Order: sequence, then structure tokens, then C-alpha cells
Amino acid sequence: MGDISGGLNLLIWVGAIIIGCLWGCWELVDWLFITESIESAEPITPTIKLVISENVVDTIYIYTKP
Repeated sequence: MGDISGGLNLLIWVGAIIIGCLWGCWELVDWLFITESIESAEPITPTIKLVISENVVDTIYIYTKP
């Protein structure tokens, strides 16, 4: 039997490069085409909720569908 560590190292590197390329392609698609914005034809007014804990006020904006 021969030594297969060289072939195994090559296989690991090729797999890592393929995974890196796929991940990079997905990140490019995400950056170019996927947005996290909300578009509305009418104004959206949130309900405001104040949470007071240990003399610290936290404002929570709650957006709901009309």
C-alpha cells in the first residue's frame, strides 16, 4: 500500500476551495439582490412601548399590519 496522505491533503484543499467559492457566491448574491427593507405605499406608525427596569428606560417600537 502506498502513502495516501498527499492525495488526502489535496482532496481537503480542493473541498475547502469549493466550499469557499460557494460561500463567496452566496455572499455576493446576498449583497447585490437581497435587501432587508420594508416598502409600503402608506405611512407606517409604530406603537411605542416603554420598559422601565432599574431606573433605565428602554423604548420598543412595535410595527403591526393594519
